[in-house]
Amino acid sequence: MKNWPGDPKNDEQKQTMEEIEANARLAVLDTAIERGLADIETARTHSAEDVLSELRERYKAMDQRAQSRNPTNDTSR
Repeated sequence: MKNWPGDPKNDEQKQTMEEIEANARLAVLDTAIERGLADIETARTHSAEDVLSELRERYKAMDQRAQSRNPTNDTSR
């Protein structure tokens, strides 16, 4: 049986599952980038200094909790 143009069985029009999944991942990435750019344009951002300071505080608190649970564990390498 002959495949006609526009027939989904046409080899030139077949997409592999990998191509479909890759296109879906790219669409998600494009959306995330657009959302990030919109955040930048509307000043919904934080400075790197503020973010790093917050992370230092969080990790310090995590380390203190771990030390209090296991005081013999030396993490000062």
